[in-house]
Amino acid sequence: MEDSATDNTVSYNEVFDLGNTGIRVQGASFHNFIHNNDLYENTEGIRLQAAATDNDVHHNDVHHNDTGIRLRQAGTILNEIHNNHVHNNSGSGEGIHLEVDAHETQVHHNNSHDNGANGILVESDDNVINTNNLHRNGEDGIHLTVEASDNVLANNNAHHNDEWGFEDKGTDNIFDQSPPKKNKSKHNGPGGNVIP
Repeated sequence: MEDSATDNTVSYNEVFDLGNTGIRVQGASFHNFIHNNDLYENTEGIRLQAAATDNDVHHNDVHHNDTGIRLRQAGTILNEIHNNHVHNNSGSGEGIHLEVDAHETQVHHNNSHDNGANGILVESDDNVINTNNLHRNGEDGIHLTVEASDNVLANNNAHHNDEWGFEDKGTDNIFDQSPPKKNKSKHNGPGGNVIP
């Protein structure tokens, strides 16, 4: 979808072996719904980019791609990524990837596991990341890079990841540890259970 595509629904598709992105939303497209799709053996399962705004991506099975779900480029804001099963993505190996210009995203209630790198990789600002289950990823459950700032993380469960449950290299990110919102980190790699 591109060039201001609005109020579309993409659902109940099997999308595989494209040699490119399975489903792409771009070009100032907004208020689209992507749900209940099965996406595998693509370079990326789902990509939102180039000012894609206020789109809802939910209940997709995104697996065995290079990257699961990626948001990128300026103006890609106010999207919601939730209730997706993101697993066994092993090229770049990111389960859910918020690149530098993808801000103000809600990422919640996703199950991201057995990816080659991170369950969720965040390089951007002002996102809310809550109630995700992150396990058996090749690197961290959630990794915040030096570019990431002012993100809020609550009620995430990171366990049995090869490195850290949560690794925060950014600035002013908030880990809400007030009950019942506290993040949980256990059985991760050596030294990897500390909440930042």
